Amino acid sequence: MLGFGAAELGWYYLVLGLSWIGALTALWIQQHWGWVICLGIALLSITYAGPGGVVSILIAILLYIPITRTWVEP
Repeated sequence: MLGFGAAELGWYYLVLGLSWIGALTALWIQQHWGWVICLGIALLSITYAGPGGVVSILIAILLYIPITRTWVEP
């Protein structure tokens, strides 16, 4: 990605992965801010080339379906 190797981006992906865990936990316990954070992290994760980017696009789409939106509405 842009000439950076794994050593330079290690912290970025570590923080991104840990953020996923926290945001998905908040989404699971039906916190509205968890939905917002999940969407933001999904958009940031699109930068990950390969299957991770495809999964992030899929997650962003799934966050907008009506059943997901009603799950976390305040």
